[in-house]
Amino acid sequence: MAEPEGALDFDLALLRSNYDVATPPFRSHRKLLGRPIIFLKNFALELLIQLLVRQTAYNGAASRLITHLRHQLDRMAEENGHLAQRLAVLEARLASQSQDSKSFETETLSVSDATGGGIDQHGSRGNDAGENGGVGARSTPRLEKRR
Repeated sequence: MAEPEGALDFDLALLRSNYDVATPPFRSHRKLLGRPIIFLKNFALELLIQLLVRQTAYNGAASRLITHLRHQLDRMAEENGHLAQRLAVLEARLASQSQDSKSFETETLSVSDATGGGIDQHGSRGNDAGENGGVGARSTPRLEKRR
């Protein structure tokens, strides 16, 4: 299930603001033991600094990559919206042309039925050269055999 847009933005902001784990702000609310506890924490931090530096570098790279991917996803969603609009326009145009073509065919058939002739597959009337004296008829050259 997809998370709400605001939750993703919050998580991304949290990742960006807290990716540096190598320099945590150590504080203590204890008055007497506060300084020794902070000293021990800083000592442990020095032991772990190599790991924490690597983790910080990884977190920073992950944060930058996720931000880049988020921007790319937003651009793709915008482009997808434009393509969907363009597709709708093209489909409407195609449907209109199809409807125009069907009405043209209907008109042509009704005219053909009224005149008693039809149009053949070549787009010419069904008349042959003999009916109209060769005018407007499609003629094909004859190949004669030579001996």
